[in-house]
Amino acid sequence: MYDDQWTDDELLSELGEALRAEREVPGALVDAGKAIFTWRSIDAELTALTQAHLTYDSFADDAALQGEESSLLVGVRSEQAALRSLTFAADDLSIELEVTDDGVLGQLVPPQSATVEVLSPDSSRVDVPVDEVGWFTLRPVPTTRFRLTCHLGSGASVVTDWISL
Repeated sequence: MYDDQWTDDELLSELGEALRAEREVPGALVDAGKAIFTWRSIDAELTALTQAHLTYDSFADDAALQGEESSLLVGVRSEQAALRSLTFAADDLSIELEVTDDGVLGQLVPPQSATVEVLSPDSSRVDVPVDEVGWFTLRPVPTTRFRLTCHLGSGASVVTDWISL
């Protein structure tokens, strides 16, 4: 029942304060809601995402060509090779990279326009355009691990393994 200790104005004031407190949403709850919202299209994104695996690394494959026992001598070359080549292969796309002193030269095979996203372990991203013949350049040479995601004109995306140069 009605408590005679409160006036109508006091009761309305208390009810108004309770409703205001109810409307305030904690920041952590808002952040959690936003994080969940980013997962709304994960199935479609994963369907469109293809993994490209390393199929050739000139540094590792040169060691293998020298034989199992002499692969220990790879670090004892008289001079270091000027280029390091890497190839990543997916079902319908290959990503070929050549590492030079001043950059990483890349080509998509078959050639096509695209955008290459360079992702670092700290989640920083850099977008690099790919021209109509599939060429792109990363400058300077990444000093930390990174991975590439090729966003193709068809809407598909191809992501490489993590790369350490």
